[in-house]
Amino acid sequence: MSSNNLDLHSADLLESYLDGSLPSSQRREVEQRIATDAAYALEVKRLRQLDSVLKLVGRSAQAGGTMRPAAQAQARAAMHAALDGKAPARIGGGLSLVAPLFAALLIVMLGVLVWPGLRDAVVSQPQATPVSAPTADFRWEQMKPDRLSVQFTTLSTNASAQTWQFGDGQQSNDKNPLHVYAKAGDYSVTMVVSNSQFNATRVEVIHLR
Repeated sequence: MSSNNLDLHSADLLESYLDGSLPSSQRREVEQRIATDAAYALEVKRLRQLDSVLKLVGRSAQAGGTMRPAAQAQARAAMHAALDGKAPARIGGGLSLVAPLFAALLIVMLGVLVWPGLRDAVVSQPQATPVSAPTADFRWEQMKPDRLSVQFTTLSTNASAQTWQFGDGQQSNDKNPLHVYAKAGDYSVTMVVSNSQFNATRVEVIHLR
């Protein structure tokens, strides 16, 4: 077969040449063109390098478990589109494929590696448990015999922390504190409870007699 009958710019021909599946007669035609046309040889060399990078991307994606079966086929289709005339006009008889092939390779890398990885990461993230607002409530009881010792017991819900202000300048972070007052009287007790997102407050006046 002569060069006049063999389209040396054919995508299928060059793909077969890179894969080593091109018949020997046609392979000689391509190699003759490579040997006599420096620009053509340079572009074929770059095409071979890009093909090697594409295969490396595929192996990396397979190792990461995110390879999509149609990924290399999509890349080949992009290469075909460039080779079949959708690329910029050929310069000096060369293929002028480097820019479109880099673009195709970038699309494949994003589609095969980045997006599936991000999608899988989002899917695999545990869903956060909704946090309910706490309620602040308590009961109190004067303890005998002095009746100045008061046992406070929390009745709050959905709370992970609490602060008590006993109305006499004293405070506590205990869950169920026992507080001793200095004398009888009326005291405004404030209880503030909280969790990771919310807080609540209860104020009650206690009467010590």
